[in-house]
This record gives sequence, structure tokens and C-alpha cells, in this order.
Amino acid sequence: MAEDVYEDMIHIDGFEAAILGTGTRDGEHEVLVYDGVKAAEIFEAISPDVDIPLYLEYLKAVGEGHRSPIFVYLDENVSADVTAKQRSHIH
Repeated sequence: MAEDVYEDMIHIDGFEAAILGTGTRDGEHEVLVYDGVKAAEIFEAISPDVDIPLYLEYLKAVGEGHRSPIFVYLDENVSADVTAKQRSHIH
């Protein structure tokens, strides 16, 4: 990936330990992807008055929602839950 691509992405200073990689928000804009749990812990340590939803609302309000990062919450149970739900709908 070209270095200038990263310059177009919104990154949160001090949250480097929570970066998982990149992803696409809408098929057009590549954005940074953060571990949501780690990012929430960092927000709490740095500024308890700010959390992920508030940060994302701010980015939308200033017209940067399309460039805002994605926060992922890793959960090993999601796959099993989705599979079980799909099976219950198959006749």
C-alpha cells in the first residue's frame, strides 16, 4: 500500500496499539480498523469524557464520517451464533 494512502486516513494519536489494519467503509474509502476493546480502554485512560460513539458522532458532524475508522469487537461466539441462527431458518 502506498504511504500516501495512510495520509488520507483518519488516525487517532496514541491509539497505535489498537490498530488491526485497514478496511473499507463503503467500497470506496479505505479506513483504519481498530480493536474496539483496546480503543475503548485507551479512550478511558486518556479522556474518560470521550468514547467511541461520541468520537464517531463528532466525525460525522464535521463531515468526515466517510473517512472515520472502523472499530471491530472480536467475539469468538459470533460465528457459532450466526451459524445456529441460519440453520434454524433452513427448512
